[in-house]
Amino acid sequence: MMNRRFYLLVLFVVCGYMLNAQQPNFLIISVDDVSWFEHSVYGTSNVPTPNIDRIANEGIIFNNGYVSAPSCAPARAAMLSGKHFWQLEQGAFMQSFFPKKFVTYPQVLQQNGYETCSVGKNWGPGIVPSNDGHKTGNVAGKSYNHHIREDAEKTRYLYPRDYVAGMEQFLLERNADKPFCIWAGIFEPHGSWMKPKEAISLAQSEFGVDVRSLSSDYYDHEQNSAKPQPQPLGYYYEMLHYDRTVKMLLNSLEEKGILDNTMVIFIGDNGTFVRGDNLSGFELNVVGNNQTPRGKASGYDAGVHVPFFLMWKDRTTGGRVVDDFVSAIDIGPTVLEAAGVPIPEEMSGRSMLKIINSTQSGQIDTSRETMMTGMEFHYENKLLPASRTIRNKRFEYIIHFENNGEEFYDLENDPWETNNLINNPEYEEEIQGLKAKMKKIGLEQGDPRFTGDMALFDHTHQYCNQGKESRFDGNWKKNFKRSYGEGLKAVGLPLVPKN
Repeated sequence: MMNRRFYLLVLFVVCGYMLNAQQPNFLIISVDDVSWFEHSVYGTSNVPTPNIDRIANEGIIFNNGYVSAPSCAPARAAMLSGKHFWQLEQGAFMQSFFPKKFVTYPQVLQQNGYETCSVGKNWGPGIVPSNDGHKTGNVAGKSYNHHIREDAEKTRYLYPRDYVAGMEQFLLERNADKPFCIWAGIFEPHGSWMKPKEAISLAQSEFGVDVRSLSSDYYDHEQNSAKPQPQPLGYYYEMLHYDRTVKMLLNSLEEKGILDNTMVIFIGDNGTFVRGDNLSGFELNVVGNNQTPRGKASGYDAGVHVPFFLMWKDRTTGGRVVDDFVSAIDIGPTVLEAAGVPIPEEMSGRSMLKIINSTQSGQIDTSRETMMTGMEFHYENKLLPASRTIRNKRFEYIIHFENNGEEFYDLENDPWETNNLINNPEYEEEIQGLKAKMKKIGLEQGDPRFTGDMALFDHTHQYCNQGKESRFDGNWKKNFKRSYGEGLKAVGLPLVPKN
């Protein structure tokens, strides 16, 4: 009897160890200000990014990857929490805060035995009001963000922190018996940009690339009658730069023999900033020459449709191209399910593990046929009003709330959204169908724009409007915390509404 108990105990310990050993690691790479069409794997660009291409080609290319909002702070808050940005209260706004009540998937992993690491940009820009908001240093994992690049003084246009050095320190210090999750928030590409001559020189000397020869289909004025302004040369240099960063991150894991059991996800946190002609058919708060944002900070496809690739060498074969609509808010549930960790019920995102485990391309999950996104606030909303967008494979509907402007596009025939068909009676059935679906989703998910409970959004918007001029200096942060809290109490709202 004693021997049997002993062997059962040994078997239990061994099985438990094997189960833990099989838990995957995670590397989530989020980059700033890039749209899907900037990447050559989609066949729309000639920008050479071989290391990002490796993730795509050795794993899964998502043709329809989206973020919740076309603005970095709410987009990343949504990505980390697994919830739509409109469900995040003050977290729906840039320059506000990310309420602590909304748990993030790195925090859930850490509570379940994972080691976590955060380098680069995670959530923000925003403030932390007393103890009611997430601290940016731990929202995506333990911060290893204190290494400064050696040439940071000479290249002020690039993020000063050394992503790779921070990750290397984490890998050196971590408990090797535990699985890990690394968040690498790459700041590039993001303005302000270096001078064209410098971009030409550095791209040639560092990468052997003439940035003057780089382009994407989106900026081809013959195809896109919105005549979007082309990217500055510094933008393309920064694409080359972050591709090199991705190479170093992957090489570090591969050299240590831990890349194969690491799920690597690459995603843009919001689309590129680009202006083009206003073809909506109604007046917008445009800036000079009737130019209006058509990417970042807008409800258009270029603002929320981002590059999205997943490589997991132990589990997925390369060469797959998936057409399902997937969202950044699906990352948290996917990571947690893959780790064998329960997914919090409050997460709205859906695990992509069914897609990952499939060997097929094309449409895998027939329920993933639509995508809803939107924006509340990006700086002072001087460029575009708050909006929501819903689309399926062919059609797209956009509502702008402050001026009740509506747009509707046939993306099959007009992929760059240049011919607003909202008043075309031939499309009335499709328009009403998408409007009804948007309202249904908004009501089910508690979007204040559809429930009518706008007090918190209106109040937050009022105070966030102060942020741009003050550039987040210490006095503004202090005044914001005091005046914001006093204002909420005056209208009978708690600083962070309780569950």
